[in-house]
Amino acid sequence: TLSVLGEKAFAECDALTAVTIPGSIRTVSAYAFYHCDRLKSVALEKGVRSVKEYAFQNCASLGSVSLPEGLEEIGANAFTFCPLTELTLPDSLTSMKTEAFNSNRPNDVIQKTLKKVTWTVGMPVVKKSQFRGFKGLEEVVGALRMIAPELPFDINYIELDEPVQNLYFGEFSIEAF
Repeated sequence: TLSVLGEKAFAECDALTAVTIPGSIRTVSAYAFYHCDRLKSVALEKGVRSVKEYAFQNCASLGSVSLPEGLEEIGANAFTFCPLTELTLPDSLTSMKTEAFNSNRPNDVIQKTLKKVTWTVGMPVVKKSQFRGFKGLEEVVGALRMIAPELPFDINYIELDEPVQNLYFGEFSIEAF
């Protein structure tokens, strides 16, 4: 059984519009779907553990990505320059590299596509560099656990390019800041 989707396996394949990666594939290698301009949606099934660097970079139509519970790693620039609209990071995610979701090109329409990011206890650190350039982000939702009286949630750091309208952390929320 194939467990690794090879490097550049479908790179620059303009015929692809939707992809479902079965759970038997544990790793989506670097550049696997690089620059697939017509790719609109990707569903990773439970069992996929790692999406390596640049795996979906420059997929100019990619607006929908389903990330399964069990996914542990998202590599650097894995979804760079993809016009995602909403993103939910699974509990199992423990490693998200620099610029995993980057849209930092001047005057790029992609900068305004991502509106909502949801993450949970598996991802304790969120840095601006992981979501660089998304200027349309309106909502960040996190189900994070309490760890100390001086910290209302189990998060080490969050930094965003632009103000967001709402932040939610379980019972704790900040609105319109």
